[in-house]
Amino acid sequence: MSLRDQLVSKGLVSKKRARQINRESKAERKQAEGARRRKKQVEREAAAEEARRKAEAKEARLRERKEREEAKAAHEHVYRVRQIVRNNRLGGRGPVPFAYRLGETGRVRIMFLKDALARDLRVGRAAIAGFEVEGGEWEYHVITERGAQKLAEVEPSALAHFVQDTKHLRDPSEVLLFRQWEGGLGPHRVHDAGELKALLERERARDAELSTEEDEA
Repeated sequence: MSLRDQLVSKGLVSKKRARQINRESKAERKQAEGARRRKKQVEREAAAEEARRKAEAKEARLRERKEREEAKAAHEHVYRVRQIVRNNRLGGRGPVPFAYRLGETGRVRIMFLKDALARDLRVGRAAIAGFEVEGGEWEYHVITERGAQKLAEVEPSALAHFVQDTKHLRDPSEVLLFRQWEGGLGPHRVHDAGELKALLERERARDAELSTEEDEA
């Protein structure tokens, strides 16, 4: 027997009052249940918000760590390229102008080298490589074949001149026709020195034309 029925049977309350009490009791229970549900909802939302903040914080930490690692790797890569070039530099400045083309711009530069070193560049026993210095400028050096091979694996773009297809070029029976070179842009074997000189003049004219176009722009 319910509490309402007990109260009615004992004559403590009328049936009307009992029904009223019953309605009030149900309303209180409903209100309490609603409060519990709202509390649980608030707790769930708070937990979800906390989880979201933790996930975002973790993602931010991972992103920052990745950026630091990438920056460190980039710095180490630049340092390694610079060390390869510096540790494999060759001397040999001399009277022979050796022309080479910069891949990123197509412009032509000239180094003055000893004849033997110019020939080594021709046949892949040496190479020209560079690295970026302060101010965005590039510093170029003649380096050993071994150093060039390392750069070809690590950073090919650092190589301004490196003959890798050396088939027959080192064969004594197929030596270069002329030992006194006016420049380095011609083919490995030419018919006469005048042909190579004309090629170099064309490249110089092209370089001057590019410079004029850049100045006008």
